[in-house]
Order: sequence, then C-alpha cells, then structure tokens
Amino acid sequence: MVFHGTFPDLKTYGWILKSLIKRKKLLEIHVLLMEMVKNEFIPIPSICDSEMNLLMDSKDWATMLMVWKIMITNEIAGEDVGNSFIICLCYNKRLPEACKYAEDMIDSGIKFQSSILSKLRSSLQ
Repeated sequence: MVFHGTFPDLKTYGWILKSLIKRKKLLEIHVLLMEMVKNEFIPIPSICDSEMNLLMDSKDWATMLMVWKIMITNEIAGEDVGNSFIICLCYNKRLPEACKYAEDMIDSGIKFQSSILSKLRSSLQ
C-alpha cells in the first residue's frame, strides 16, 4: 500500500488486525499494532479485547503488557479483560506485575470482581 502512495486508515488497520487475530499470528499482530500506534491510530476496544485474550492464552508477556499499556493510556481498557489480565498474571506467578497493573486499573476507575481481590490478597500473604 505504502509503495503505491496509499496509507492505511483506522478501518484498514482494524480489518488487518481482526484477520491476524483470527489466524493467531502473534508476531504480525505485534508489528502491526506498533505501526498503528506510531501512526497515532488508537485501536478499537473490541480488537484490543480479542488480542489480549489471544495473548493471555499464548502467554506472550511482552506483547500482552504492551497492549495493556496502550489500552490504559488510551482509556479503552474494559473490566472483563482487566480482570482476566490480573488473574492471568496471578496464576502464572507474576504477582509483582499483577499488583502494579491492578493499581493502574484502580487509578483508571476499572472495577475488580471480589474474587480477584481475594485472589490478590491471598497471593500477597
């Protein structure tokens, strides 16, 4: 596209990301998301949610944390994905990160489920 003088817009990025998520192409998702953010496009929440779920299943920590930071920075993080993200970090023995990102969620106004708070509390003890 770029070689022909045409640049992608938000819809094009969204379509490509959906396709890559469906095919579970983690490396390509990471590269495209970085390009998208570099070009000052904010991904839509449903794509970020799908991407976070895929990354949690694959345990790709670096990309997952990058996507989470993008979601928090742009205020598109939802409660369901946020709660799943914290649980995923707790179950995979990444408690310091879980606490850090839980703080970010509280600061952003995202509410926790009571079971997640009890899981964090028991993990800290």
